[in-house]
Amino acid sequence: MFFSHRENTVSTLGRLVLIIWLFVVLIINYSYTASLTSILTVQQLTSRIEEIDSLIASTEPIGVQDGSFAWNYLVDELNIAASRLVTLKTQEDYATALTKGSKAGGVAAIVDEFPYVELFLSSSNCQFSTVGQEFTKSRWGFAFQRDSPLAVDLSMAILQLSENGDLQKIHNKWLLRSECTDSLNPVDENRLSLSSFWGLFLICGVSCLLALLVFSATSTPSTANSHPTKAPTATARRRTFIRRRGRRGGR
Repeated sequence: MFFSHRENTVSTLGRLVLIIWLFVVLIINYSYTASLTSILTVQQLTSRIEEIDSLIASTEPIGVQDGSFAWNYLVDELNIAASRLVTLKTQEDYATALTKGSKAGGVAAIVDEFPYVELFLSSSNCQFSTVGQEFTKSRWGFAFQRDSPLAVDLSMAILQLSENGDLQKIHNKWLLRSECTDSLNPVDENRLSLSSFWGLFLICGVSCLLALLVFSATSTPSTANSHPTKAPTATARRRTFIRRRGRRGGR
């Protein structure tokens, strides 16, 4: 970078521009190095659990809701050791266990029914998020006595709400976390773009422009005191010629 042109910078303006440009390059270099280090550090601190399969393969503790069918499902269906399961009762227990982590007496992840998960995430201030996909397709329902007229009325009401979009609007109002969309990935916060260095590029551009203007002003030749020599007229040339001829003839 310093000897690529194999030429010495002689002028003062050129040295000034070169120094400013070198400072800009060094700042950009150190900024990207620090950003890369931060990204790699965040990736190492982030949990490696991405789905239920990676959770099964690990040996870290798993949180389940007290009294939930998730306990029996994890032990009987997924063959997870019961010693790894930690029962949690309230949303505060959920937040405390996840914040501590598996190495500090907490849990690595929580397996629970999706409605409870959405309710917990809606009040967690964007601190936690779900990973992977749902691994069961069972849904909730309302239980009525056989041949009860309320079952038909309630089913028609739910179907009507689903068709006109009101059911989704209710879900979005109470459970959707639209403000957490930009903060789910902490790696994106550490990324740098060209807009992060607009001030440096502005300083460098203004310095180059000022140096160019000063150089143009000082290198223009001054013509205020110069008077061009007038070419001799034809009459003056004839007089000179006659005088010279006359002098020769006298001799």
